[in-house]
Amino acid sequence: PMCLIDKPQQGTGAGLLVEAISRIATNRLENLTTCPENEDEWRKKITTLLLNSPRLIILDNVDRKMYSSNLAAVLTAETWTDRILGASDLRRLPHRAVWFATGNNLKLGGDIPRRCYWIRMDAKEARPWQRSGFKHNPLLPWVSENRGELIGAILTLARKWYQADAPLPEGISNMGTFDDWSNVVGGILQHVGIRDFLGNMAKMYEEADQDTPQWSAFLDAWFERWGEDAIKVSTVIEAIENDSTLSDVVPESAGTKDSKGFSRRMGKALSKRKEVRYPNG
Repeated sequence: PMCLIDKPQQGTGAGLLVEAISRIATNRLENLTTCPENEDEWRKKITTLLLNSPRLIILDNVDRKMYSSNLAAVLTAETWTDRILGASDLRRLPHRAVWFATGNNLKLGGDIPRRCYWIRMDAKEARPWQRSGFKHNPLLPWVSENRGELIGAILTLARKWYQADAPLPEGISNMGTFDDWSNVVGGILQHVGIRDFLGNMAKMYEEADQDTPQWSAFLDAWFERWGEDAIKVSTVIEAIENDSTLSDVVPESAGTKDSKGFSRRMGKALSKRKEVRYPNG
């Protein structure tokens, strides 16, 4: 899954953390890039990145809601197939990269939340970049100088778990497609006494997942008005245009009531959510 390194404001140290991880893994800062604006650009960027067989891919300073069907697809894919720019043939590219995203109060949409785990950093200061008194300062030269010892420590933890017959972790959040990953990482951590791995998943869904709470609020207002009665999209549109109770809670993914093609977008958005269950029941 993709690692989200999230914080309330700039200067907290998300970039420093991900660079330290990158230096341990590859001895350099690898594949720092930005978040594309549309699906076509996402597809092109993913293909371009995977052509170089990266070990890490870092989406830096994400400043908009992160949603992409292409990103969601690649996060669960072992291979990626796309047409190379300027060529007519399709290429199958192996995908073994570990993904990171950094940003201030990251917001996610679509299928992205269930393909992520969350690191939240909060210095609780107005100017976090002015902090001092760190144990290793500057951090990155220390990481580079001690890279061998750090890798040795990581491998020692993994070996200790393996020698104990790789016990599965208890009480961690289910991650579906990524259960093998969570069992290995969670098992290693629990074996050395760190028991709260993935313990913030519910909070991540509440704070970073924008789509689910928006649709929950909209369907609450819907149910209060129509109950379980079957109604037409045109009836919903008319009610949105004339009742602020509904118009104030229209989800972003359905567009706005004043936008062109709103009725069509709302119809498509509703059809995509047929029989979807939301936390509010």
